[in-house]
Amino acid sequence: MHVPTDMAAPSRSVLTVVNRLPFWSQVSRHPRAWAGVLFASASWNLFLGVLTLGYGLWVGLLPLAGSVLAFWIGYRLYQITPSEPAASAAGRTAPARR
Repeated sequence: MHVPTDMAAPSRSVLTVVNRLPFWSQVSRHPRAWAGVLFASASWNLFLGVLTLGYGLWVGLLPLAGSVLAFWIGYRLYQITPSEPAASAAGRTAPARR
């Protein structure tokens, strides 16, 4: 028996959702700078999470989860080299320059 797939929602990656954010055009123009910002904020969240967990509060898991996400996105941004347009790193082709 075959299950119809016309009612299933299309799969969307995290980067597809992130690309729709209003500030993403600035992030894709300067990926190394924004990776640094994300690494700094992830480090701060990591510090706060460890400090909060050190006091025995389980709410410290929230900043830890946020820091993992920020480190992962920053790592993905850092993989975009300056010679490679951000559009091609995201899977789209950039228009040819003249």
